[in-house]
Amino acid sequence: MKIHRILKQLPLYVLLILLTLIAIVPFLWMLSSSLKTNMEMFVFPIQWIPLQPQWINYVQVWTKTPFLTAYMNTFFLAVLATAGGLATSCLAAYAFSKLEFPGRNLIFLMYLSVMMIPWHAIMVPQFVIMKQMGLMDRLTGLALLHSFNAFNVFLLKQFFSGIPVELSEAAKMDGASHFYILRSIIIPISRPVISSIIVLSFLGEWNDYLGPLIYLSDPKKSTIQLALKTFQTQFSMDYAVVFAGTVCSLIPIVLLYIFFQKYFTEGVAFAGIKG
Repeated sequence: MKIHRILKQLPLYVLLILLTLIAIVPFLWMLSSSLKTNMEMFVFPIQWIPLQPQWINYVQVWTKTPFLTAYMNTFFLAVLATAGGLATSCLAAYAFSKLEFPGRNLIFLMYLSVMMIPWHAIMVPQFVIMKQMGLMDRLTGLALLHSFNAFNVFLLKQFFSGIPVELSEAAKMDGASHFYILRSIIIPISRPVISSIIVLSFLGEWNDYLGPLIYLSDPKKSTIQLALKTFQTQFSMDYAVVFAGTVCSLIPIVLLYIFFQKYFTEGVAFAGIKG
């Protein structure tokens, strides 16, 4: 019976293995290429393990450009934007799910309509507003700009709405404020979806290229994505060094996912069930 069950699920396992290989091959090629010369990168068939690993590529990443400064700038920007976005999203989601006020559903619908507008359509007005507010060329200004996310509010609102209202009502009877209820009751229960938002927000901010390119002009405030572009000359690109820098830039993302893996999986599963 057990063998029959394994044979029945074998096609599914084979399909999942193939999809996993398709997803991981570009990463393995990037890792292999980071230890090659530019000429060796394009040799076919691919030599996955270089005969003479070019560790000098990793040295050049940290010495030819102020990569450490860009690394710290990106980390500061990603942490600040993720924390700010999580704070505003939790407050908005709590208001939309637990508070009764006139026009709540209409306001929430209008808020969600922001997701239907492409960012390129509001890029110029956004730039003008940022400039008039004196937030240009500031990491804190860019973090503030990215601290409002309608999708995160929608995700949290769906989760908060599923939390029994009796919990918050009991806390109100004990004299608890809305902020206390959110901080001590709602947020601890919502750990899976909050972990998913942290991972997705941090990842989006860490890989953002257009935002820093538009709003940051001071080289001392450049992010990793801008620092990697400095390896491009007028006529060529040092791809091997760029891949080495990309591998270095993946370290915080991998560590973050490992740390939040359990809760991230639960959050994604919950979102699929609610959807």
